[in-house]
Amino acid sequence: MRLGGELRDVGERDLTKARGRELFLATVSDLVPDVLGSLRAEVLPAYKSTVAETRPPPVRQYRSVPPRVQIADWERWRWERGEWKFDEAAVPESVSRLRERALKWAKGWNLSDAWILDAVFRTLAVLVTHPSFEGFRPPHFFDLAERAPPFTFQHSGWQPHWKSRASFLGELREDFELAARKYMKAREEEATRRGFEPAPMKKAQLGANALQHFEWLVRFQVEGWTHERIKDEYGRSRSSVTTAIRETANLIGLTRRKQITRRPAKETNNP
Repeated sequence: MRLGGELRDVGERDLTKARGRELFLATVSDLVPDVLGSLRAEVLPAYKSTVAETRPPPVRQYRSVPPRVQIADWERWRWERGEWKFDEAAVPESVSRLRERALKWAKGWNLSDAWILDAVFRTLAVLVTHPSFEGFRPPHFFDLAERAPPFTFQHSGWQPHWKSRASFLGELREDFELAARKYMKAREEEATRRGFEPAPMKKAQLGANALQHFEWLVRFQVEGWTHERIKDEYGRSRSSVTTAIRETANLIGLTRRKQITRRPAKETNNP
C-alpha cells in the first residue's frame, strides 16, 4: 500500500503523513467505537454550550451575500503549538472548562497529540450541525485533498460501415490517452503553481501489511493491548509487532503510550 500521490507539498503538509493520520483515525473509529461515543457524551455538550455562549451574532458583509456567522477567537485553537492565539487570561471560563474536558477525554484514550485534538475539535464542530455524522473529521492536513475538476472525454463516434471495429478501438484508445495526458499535465502544472513538488516514488514504508500495522497500533495505543497480546492474537513474532507499532507511530507523529511490563514478583524464603 503506497500512501501519497505523485506530488506533495514542499512544506510540512506531507500527504503521506496526512493520509496515514486519516487511516489511523478511521481505524480507531472502526475498532473502538466507544472513543467517539465518549466524545459525544463527555465533550460535545460542553462544546455546544460554549458555542452558544461565545459565538458572536451573524454579520452581513455585502447586501447580496447572506449573513455569515463570525468564528469566535477560541475556535482558532493552535493545536499544533498547544496554546491559544491570545492571552489565556482573557479566555471565557466556559472555554477553559471545555478545554479541560477535551484534554481529559484525550488523555483517557492516549490520544493527546496536537493533530488529533485538531481533528477532535473539527469533529465536534460538525456534530453540532450534523448529529448523525460518523467518524472523525480529518485534521487540517486533509483540506489538501480537495475535489479535483472532473476529467471528461468525448469522441466523434464510430461509423461501422466506414471503419472496422479494430481500427475504431485503436483510434479511440489513442485519443483517450492523449486527452488523459493533457488533463494530468494541466493538473500537475496547477499543483506546481501552488507550491507542490514531485513526491519520491518509493514503496510504502510499512510494506504490504500497512493496514494491519495500523490496527496493531490502535490495539496498543487506544485499547491498551500489550505487544505480547498482539503477538498472540495475530500470530506474529514479538519483534515484528514491536517494530511495526514503532514505525507506524513515527510515520504519523503519534506519541506512543508507555509499554507497561510486569516483572515477576521476587520469591521470598520464609524462615
